[in-house]
Amino acid sequence: MLPASSLQPQKHFDDTVKSMISKNHIQNYITDNLILSQLSDNNSLWGFKKTSKGIKNWGQIESGDIALFYANKEFFYQCTIGTKFESKNLALSIWDKDQKDDETWELIFSLENGNYDPQYTWEYIKRAKGWNKPNTWLQGHWVIEYIAPEEDLNVNKYFPDLEDTETISEEGKKRIVQHARIERNQSIVKRKKQLFKDLHGSLYCEACNFNFEKIYGTRGKDYIECHHLTPISDYKMQKETKMDDLALVCSNCHRMIHRTKDMLTINELKNILPSK
Repeated sequence: MLPASSLQPQKHFDDTVKSMISKNHIQNYITDNLILSQLSDNNSLWGFKKTSKGIKNWGQIESGDIALFYANKEFFYQCTIGTKFESKNLALSIWDKDQKDDETWELIFSLENGNYDPQYTWEYIKRAKGWNKPNTWLQGHWVIEYIAPEEDLNVNKYFPDLEDTETISEEGKKRIVQHARIERNQSIVKRKKQLFKDLHGSLYCEACNFNFEKIYGTRGKDYIECHHLTPISDYKMQKETKMDDLALVCSNCHRMIHRTKDMLTINELKNILPSK
């Protein structure tokens, strides 16, 4: 949960969440092509200071987690976490420094799927967590384990339909960290990658054949994203994921598969790729 009630956070919300920051501007400070490939042409951005609390909370958030903005003792905006990256110079360029401590918000993350109709209220979360003291309210950013919405259990409409690259198996169980995420077991993804590598000699995209190690050298070795052929968000309950339920794809193809509500199959994506 993210504060935006005092003048400074509210200005940051207006400047970098509502107004967005262009990728062209971000490229002046970020040169990592993998990070840039995960960003849109225009991006809502938020960040934490590099304090012990900021480092801990930033380390816990993941792509697909729900973020709730809080002001005047209530949530007013809900979105999902996109891409995380660290840049002091970018933070200075868009937020400057906090005059109270001369620090900036250099632990940055993008925000997606913004909505001014949050599923949660602060009173409901207090009741669900058992925080019964009167006049309890939020200060600073918090991380909270998942709480189901009070009436509408369809939290999936707030998830970008993208899967984490390193997780899966007994799946479909949801939780909130600063937001809500789908719990997954990493072991089946690691096994999928190992079986693919044993069979083909290396990891490459099953749609376009992109090989991270060939392009990025040792930095890209053994890197690939894992795609659910049936989105986890469609699961009605926990279920076991099998090897045939997964495909290995590069970041660009993964984004294009999930670009619209009607997800493409691997073969459909192959058909729109230019022939070599």
